[in-house]
Amino acid sequence: RILLDGGDTPEECTSWCNGTQAYYRSPSCRCAYNDTDVPIYERDECSEITWMVYRQFDYRSQMSQTAYDVARRFLYQLVTVRLPFVTPAVRNYIHAVNVFENRPQFDYDTRLDRVIFNAVWDFRKSRMVSLSWDPEGDASLYFTIVTFNSSAEVLAVEQIHTPIKLASVAPEALVSTTTSVDGMCTVDILYGTYYSVIPAAVQESQFVVHAVIAIDIDRKQVLHSVTLPVALMNMQINALTHVLYGAGMDLLGRLAYYELCTAQNITERVGTVVREIAKVTCNVKELGELPTQVNYMYLQSASIDHHYNFAWFTYKEAPTGRPLILEYDQSDADYSLWREESLPLEAGFTSLVQTAPRIIFVLYPPTLEYAIFNSAGTKIFLQFNTPTLQGAIPQDRDGDEIPDYWIEEDRLLRTPCETILDDFTMEMIPGAMCQWVSDSRFFIEISRSATIMPGDLVRVRANRIYQGKLSPTGIAMFSQPSTDFKPVLLPEFIPIPKADISGYRLIDMCTELLLDGTGSSDYGYRGPFTWSVDGSEPESAEPHMRALEQILRDAKAEDEYNNPHIVRLPKQSMQVNRTYNFSLNVTSLWDAGLSDVAIHSVTVSPLPVPPLVIYGPTERSHEVNQELTVSALIERIGCLRELPGFQVPITSYSWTGCLASDIEPIFGSVSGCRSWEPALLSSGAFSGMSAKTLVARHFALLPNRRYAFTVQASLTATDGSGVVLGNAATIFVSTTTGPLYSMVAGGNSFVSPSNLPLVLDVAFVEGGCADSVLPPQAAAFCEAVGGSQSVDSPDTQLQFNYTCTVVATGEPCDLGTVEGSEPSGGSDPGLSLGGGDPGLGLIGGSGVVGNRRLAVAEFLVESDCVPATDPETGQPRTFTFRAKTYEESLNITYGIPSNRLKYCMKQPGVVMFQPDLFSPGEYRFDINGTKVSYGFERALSFVVLVTIIEEPAGGLGRTPQTVLSVDSSLPILPGSIFRLQGAVANPQNDTVYRYEWSAYLWSANANYDPDRALMEPDYDIERFMYVEMKPPTIDFSDENLVRTPVGVPYLAVNPLVLAPNSKYKFRLTITDTVLEAQGSSNAQTFSEFLFETGGLPPSGGKLIVDNSTGIGFVSVFRFEMVGWGCEDVPMRYQFTYKRNPDDPYELSASMSALYSLRSFIDSILPPGTESSDQIVRVTGHVVSLFGSYSRSNSVDVFVRPPAERRLQSSSSGGSVYPIILDEIRYLDAETSLLYAIMLAQVQEPSNETNEDMNVTLEAVEAKALNTSNVPESADVVSSSAVFLASVAFIGLRTQQVAD
Repeated sequence: RILLDGGDTPEECTSWCNGTQAYYRSPSCRCAYNDTDVPIYERDECSEITWMVYRQFDYRSQMSQTAYDVARRFLYQLVTVRLPFVTPAVRNYIHAVNVFENRPQFDYDTRLDRVIFNAVWDFRKSRMVSLSWDPEGDASLYFTIVTFNSSAEVLAVEQIHTPIKLASVAPEALVSTTTSVDGMCTVDILYGTYYSVIPAAVQESQFVVHAVIAIDIDRKQVLHSVTLPVALMNMQINALTHVLYGAGMDLLGRLAYYELCTAQNITERVGTVVREIAKVTCNVKELGELPTQVNYMYLQSASIDHHYNFAWFTYKEAPTGRPLILEYDQSDADYSLWREESLPLEAGFTSLVQTAPRIIFVLYPPTLEYAIFNSAGTKIFLQFNTPTLQGAIPQDRDGDEIPDYWIEEDRLLRTPCETILDDFTMEMIPGAMCQWVSDSRFFIEISRSATIMPGDLVRVRANRIYQGKLSPTGIAMFSQPSTDFKPVLLPEFIPIPKADISGYRLIDMCTELLLDGTGSSDYGYRGPFTWSVDGSEPESAEPHMRALEQILRDAKAEDEYNNPHIVRLPKQSMQVNRTYNFSLNVTSLWDAGLSDVAIHSVTVSPLPVPPLVIYGPTERSHEVNQELTVSALIERIGCLRELPGFQVPITSYSWTGCLASDIEPIFGSVSGCRSWEPALLSSGAFSGMSAKTLVARHFALLPNRRYAFTVQASLTATDGSGVVLGNAATIFVSTTTGPLYSMVAGGNSFVSPSNLPLVLDVAFVEGGCADSVLPPQAAAFCEAVGGSQSVDSPDTQLQFNYTCTVVATGEPCDLGTVEGSEPSGGSDPGLSLGGGDPGLGLIGGSGVVGNRRLAVAEFLVESDCVPATDPETGQPRTFTFRAKTYEESLNITYGIPSNRLKYCMKQPGVVMFQPDLFSPGEYRFDINGTKVSYGFERALSFVVLVTIIEEPAGGLGRTPQTVLSVDSSLPILPGSIFRLQGAVANPQNDTVYRYEWSAYLWSANANYDPDRALMEPDYDIERFMYVEMKPPTIDFSDENLVRTPVGVPYLAVNPLVLAPNSKYKFRLTITDTVLEAQGSSNAQTFSEFLFETGGLPPSGGKLIVDNSTGIGFVSVFRFEMVGWGCEDVPMRYQFTYKRNPDDPYELSASMSALYSLRSFIDSILPPGTESSDQIVRVTGHVVSLFGSYSRSNSVDVFVRPPAERRLQSSSSGGSVYPIILDEIRYLDAETSLLYAIMLAQVQEPSNETNEDMNVTLEAVEAKALNTSNVPESADVVSSSAVFLASVAFIGLRTQQVAD
């Protein structure tokens, strides 16, 4: 025995002892060459006076296949140790070696409960799987799983042993399990199947062969076991093709290479439980003989390349020979021998590591397809080529540094862009927000401070965007993180800029001049605005004009973006009795050659003039299906403040509307409508004609017209003098038709029995005409233009073109021919058919189905339907198809079927096909249509998919006909409730129907393989498709997402569940439970509704305030929404406040009665509450043309109460609570309503009668609560409700107000 001190760790001690038994007690190390003389005792823990014993294992302890833990970089070997003085003396261990440091990893050495053999590492879940037996027990065969978990501070090892039964191998045929410790095993990590062998005997020979066992690892069940007529020498599986291979010797002594077994993944349904299992089939097939120099006794260790399907074996030609390697190409059944020096001569035994296919990181990193600006310039859209985890990070469950899962809740929906894009990109888009609309697509909301331009690079932040998906057996597969980049492209459509200036036309020299260019459009959001003054009439002195130019230059320099959209010229800066001409040049961001100039003239009066402005562009375009809101403001500023009686004058407004061609001079240099156009006035569609805001309901105006709307406003002195000061302003509105939508009766995709006539019933729906309730003027318009009916009218012409394609083949449908014409599908589109018959015309075209181009274009010829009448009644015969009634057509749906054309066209949009025309399968109808109404031509293209099924003879008419209709206004906006209604068109009384909803989003296809697409010409997997949406994106049982219960035929999806600017498909599947119980294949049918959401919300802006402190009811604050942009213009703005920001139950109060086109507001505020330290929180709101909503940041202002707080009017004498009561009585109805709310909010409840308050309430009652004085708007009704709720808390007097 030699005793030496040294060594700091057990590993160093063992290495220093050169493989002998090592004794370690920190910091001492001792070695024993005759270790049998040293007693060893087994203890749970070693005391301070004992030595821990370490033994170095070597290959001689057990000749087993090694298992490589690729995550931890450890090589595991099964070893047996005989320990003196310990019972039992024979111990079995898993020995771990750190392959990079070439040293033992003692912390991972694990003592085994049983003798395990044929062990292999399951890369799928970082665990060892093997067979085992207990030498102290009955020697039964067990399946063993050993798991390592290092995610905690200490290593956790679990051994699970499960007895197995081999149904197809007779027990008497098995040779002792102890003889099968030869390491032959492998794992199909995708299907989770363990393969091993057990020696077996066959009756016709004394030769020992092998029985193959296939075990489902997770279920711990034997899937298959069979005795082979081969004694194997090694085995390996290609986990991608799921084919098991092996080398061995047959009963005749021939060495050969074999294909042993194959596996298929099948879906098993037990009740409502669905699981996927592997089905293993073993049919031995010889691939080829092995070379004669390969010695059977030494052909053991093997490894495989799963992707290229190569295998490698180690072998020896003689027991003392050097180890050699054979390579086998399993695809070509051919082999080659490696050079002799491939392995070192001194290697006595070589164990090749079992390999795994590139599964965990098998996916390619997502790459960007494109990055492109939208036309408005407010957003950049980015599309990945594959689905991503949307910023969710792969997670490691067991501490092996290999990701096992991801957390669905970690997917990002709306996030600051710095979480997705790198610092280089963020420097160009500071503060940008990113919004995901699918798992492969998101957009960037930029602000006006952005500097990014077309051609600049957008780069993905490293370690943030991964691809991830689950294999059919539940393995989480990932990609490496994306590091891709793309230059930003110009928008597909570049509009021409339109400049506009709104502002005062007539002012006095005491008034600040406001020039508002926010009504300009199509300049790309950050396009340059150039303001200038182009002279005056009469001409002004040059120094004066230079001074005005300097003011404009200063406004640019002071603007945060160096590009002001609003400029203000201070009072006293212009001279009286002059008209100044200001110009605004707006240039496109996309093309400096595209620009527009607007001119605005302002006259400065020598007399006091109340300035008047109509919010928004002076020239505006309006879609008639939208509500028109026009707001004006006459202001009590300027020189009139010094006049007696004008501190709180009486404010009034009067609106008139007419055709633009009928305007005439009405007030100084202002031209406008002197009176109402009779047709407009009699429509009853206008309200607020004596209010600050004029509201016209949708369809109040006709398309392709140019209207003028004029407001005449006045201020009347309240000192009894009767002095009235007024002003006037006019805007012009050019009307267009609204958007056009396609609607297919019953759904865009549906199932139909072959024995029924097929009817395609498509319609062009005007936006707004599909609403369930229409006001009279809207109903009249919709009827005039067809509305939701595809019928011709004096104001409307419709035309539809059709093609039909068999989806499975891409070939045109056989729909018959016209007599005297070429066969269907072979005609020239320019050819005239039918001998000049005016009822026949050629329509149609070619297309693509999937990735297959149509072999021949199929042109449907126009063919009118011939009515079939009832001879007894003389009335047309009718039939019902999918809940709609149609007139029978002779030789198509009724009578002897036509042998020529097998369809007819009842009216534009309705095509009838003969029964039994289509064999079972899927058919695609491409439909192109145009609609001309009021001089506007619009076109749409869409697709209808029809699945034809065959009904059994005994069940005709029984198959449920599923129909689907949309109950929401078009377009579908994410911020609105989305409603669908389904039904069975042919309900049966003897059954119960089951209703199931599913939703799909157009996105990148996770099953698309770019490698195969590149290599295989016939690869037909779509890159993009409708991908089914799963929880948590949408969950039909989650009441936070869906308002309707599960299992009903109607659906209501909550706001903000759908993403903007995305394509969706919702499917209703209806099952006849009686047919289902009978096993009928026709028990289940479906119908689908396809649509694209609109409503990209305004973005990029913020709310600012000019002063953060003030006095309640005295100080005027200017709040401005700056930097907002949107595609669907014009945008409308609103401002709200809360007096106690910390109160979650306090409702926000509006600062204006309605949303308006003005992006700023000058307003007083009530004082804040003492509990909030007199902080009032103000928030801005902005909506697009279609109602898509965005909320700004909030700003806090300190608003203290005035020194005198008593409620008293100015006419009462004494102190004043700054004349707010007079404000409410004399202002216009909208403003007085808002001020009354402010006043009510600051009053304490009291039982005492307050005469001043009651007088004020009566004034508000007479104006704001009288519908003849205010516009009929939901915003006004909401403000009225807030007012009543506020005053109810402090006491009411009049019964009318209470009512």
